[in-house]
Amino acid sequence: MLRAGLFIGVDRTGGLPRLKDAAAGAQRMHAWALSQGLVDGTQARLLTDANGGKVTSDQVYDAVQALIGGAGVEQLVVYFAGHGVNINRGEQWLLSDAPVRTSAAVDVSNSAKLARYSGVSHVVFLSDACRVAPDSIQAQNVRGIDIFPNDDASDRARPVDEFYACRLGRTAAEVRDAAAAAGAFRAVYTGALFEALAGQHAALLKPGDAGDPARYVWPVPLQDWLEAELPRRIRALSLSTPVIQDPDAVLSAEGQWLAQLAPSQIVPAPPPMPAASPGPSSRSRGTTRGVGSRPPASSGPGRGRRRLRWRADRRGCHARRGAGSARRAHGPRGQRARRGWRHRRGRDVAAMVDEVRTPLARSPRDGVRHQGAWRGGGAGGASR
Repeated sequence: MLRAGLFIGVDRTGGLPRLKDAAAGAQRMHAWALSQGLVDGTQARLLTDANGGKVTSDQVYDAVQALIGGAGVEQLVVYFAGHGVNINRGEQWLLSDAPVRTSAAVDVSNSAKLARYSGVSHVVFLSDACRVAPDSIQAQNVRGIDIFPNDDASDRARPVDEFYACRLGRTAAEVRDAAAAAGAFRAVYTGALFEALAGQHAALLKPGDAGDPARYVWPVPLQDWLEAELPRRIRALSLSTPVIQDPDAVLSAEGQWLAQLAPSQIVPAPPPMPAASPGPSSRSRGTTRGVGSRPPASSGPGRGRRRLRWRADRRGCHARRGAGSARRAHGPRGQRARRGWRHRRGRDVAAMVDEVRTPLARSPRDGVRHQGAWRGGGAGGASR
């Protein structure tokens, strides 16, 4: 299958907060395309505003024309990372000169309609941008261009798949990467997407025809995995700034894969953790303690709670004393926590909220940057 890809990353758009990982994310996705065998410049093109550059609508249109104008491209991937808005339920990717120049944007919805009749057998849009409505008159006047030609290359509709980093009306986030240098942010969606397409999650890889040693990533399993993986990653970060990001997709292709991995490119899955041998419980009498013997004083649940409450009182945490007294639920006002300890004079608060144990009130320095449009950012945040 002859494939091509265009990878766009825009960190700076108008007066919006500058993003940290849009241009770099496009570079990583471009590198993935090269690992798939695409030729740089002719089959894989990169457009970013890195090093003070600009990305214009003419550059995007000309790049698409060059990629599909060659000999029989069967699959085209168009990736974008940057600020985005949704106007009249139509996605708009914002480029460098938006919103002062109203045409400095890509109309994703209309481009997808034209892509169906472009003669390309399979077009894939990968969008790591917000899908919120603009809240200013200036932003509402943005009218992006169509990046596919309005010609009669085909009279038959071909499948177009659209992957979105978030649901309609929601934001896409960049979060501080603890493994990177201080202050570095990474886009949650692009990070997961890159890993999946690069073969770093063996459960996503499906075999091809008989005798084909390669493994393939298909659209539907990929979207199912992203829908489960993104919330899991965000929960694992334990951010003090609330982040809700659930990816979305409109899929229509059947029998079209997105990535092909040779056996040497596949990252093997880690071995399963060995099952821990069950130790003697407080109910089942172990042979070392003898039948009918009482457990040690420090191991009984009542004694442990009594001691913990006594120590809490000594620290001034005002916990109630006594094994039979019920622990008081705590949490944000109007939202009861299910269980956990609260240190009133300390900084850490742990609570069960929305069925997930999440450390709260840690520090606003975890940092969250949203890829929204003309909206005020939260603590340490900006909108994509």
